[in-house]
Amino acid sequence: AATLNVSEDAITPDAVLFDDLGAESIDFIAIAIRVARTFGVKLPTRDWGAFARRERGQLTMAELASLLEAHHGVRLSSEEQEALGKFGLKPMCDRLQERYGIAIPQATRLDWARRGMERHAKVFETLFLQTLPASDFERLVELASEDAYSEAFTRALRRLFTVRVICQFLAASLSRERGEA
Repeated sequence: AATLNVSEDAITPDAVLFDDLGAESIDFIAIAIRVARTFGVKLPTRDWGAFARRERGQLTMAELASLLEAHHGVRLSSEEQEALGKFGLKPMCDRLQERYGIAIPQATRLDWARRGMERHAKVFETLFLQTLPASDFERLVELASEDAYSEAFTRALRRLFTVRVICQFLAASLSRERGEA
């Protein structure tokens, strides 16, 4: 509350640090300093920031190219993979339909997004020492099946940074320090 200059009543378990409490990147550093001083636990703010910026829960273009070849008989050159890799799943599939006449159904895009998000969930678990909630996972799969570069996907990622997530990370870190399960 003091770091973000908000009332203590605003600090609820489900409060989102960015959206609800107005935190900015610099605030995470201040929070990390307070946590380190108070609990002796280092928050991996740099890794968390990288997660929020780079992790998009997608299969690599090489993985998608392999699926396209196996299921649709289309082999993409490395140049095509690079060009298509700049788009989200739906725009990429739209371009594939224009170029090759392949219609990639929504169910297939959801499957591809789910596979990518499974990797994303493992990264979340490693970084935050907890499981990505199923409702957040499903929302991110849905958004990634359209476009993991969209503002909606970015907002959904930012909504993962709640007071509860930070507190659970802190509790898990302290338990590990003490050698507890």
